[in-house]
Amino acid sequence: MFRILVVDDDRQTADGISDSFRLEPDMEVIGTVYDGRDAITFARENLPVFILMDLSMGVMGGIEATRHIRQELPSVEVIVVTSYDDDEHLFGAFKAGATGYVVKGAPPEEIAQCIRDRSRQIVFLPPTLSIRVMGEFNRVTNQNDSKKSHYINLIPQEIAVLKLIAAGKTNKQIAAELFIEPVTVRNHVTNILHKLVANNRMEAAKIAQDRGIIEH
Repeated sequence: MFRILVVDDDRQTADGISDSFRLEPDMEVIGTVYDGRDAITFARENLPVFILMDLSMGVMGGIEATRHIRQELPSVEVIVVTSYDDDEHLFGAFKAGATGYVVKGAPPEEIAQCIRDRSRQIVFLPPTLSIRVMGEFNRVTNQNDSKKSHYINLIPQEIAVLKLIAAGKTNKQIAAELFIEPVTVRNHVTNILHKLVANNRMEAAKIAQDRGIIEH
C-alpha cells in the first residue's frame, strides 16, 4: 500500500487530489497539508511513501520543502504536481530531489501511474517535459568541456555582480552599489548565466562559490 501525503495551498485542489485516490486499491492518502513547512513536519512524524507536492505556496514553497524532506528523509519520494511547466521550476524541482513531475490538469490516472512507476524506480515525466529534460542534459554534457574557459571569460564587473547576487541583492540594489544602470546589471546577469551554464541567479552564485570564483 502506497501511503501518500498531498501538499497544496489551494484546499479545493488538495482535497480533490486526495479524493481521486480513494478508488485506487493500492494507494492511501494519509494526510493533506497546505504549506511546505507543515509538509516537513508531517513527513517526519508519519513517513509517507510518496508526497504529492505543489510548488507555489505562501509559507514555504515546494522546492524548498522538497529539498528539506529529501535531505532529512531520503526514503520519502516527492512527486511535484504543479501548474508550472517552465524550465526554472522543472529543473529546480529535480535538483531539490523530486523524482517525478506532473502538470496540474493531468488526469488522476496519470498521477497514479507516476506513483506506480516510481515504485519500480522509473522516473515519470509527461512526454513534452521529457524532451526538455533530455535537451538540458545534452546541453550541459556538451558544454562540460568548455566550462573552464567560460569561467576564465568572466570579466571583473561580472564577478562583482556575482558577489552581490550571492549576498542576496536585487538588480536595483546591485546597480546602486556598483554605480551602473539596471539594464547593465541585467545584461551582466544574462552573460553570467550563459558563461556558468546556470539556470538562474542563485545557481550561478553557487557554481561560482563551488569553483572558487567568489568566496562563500
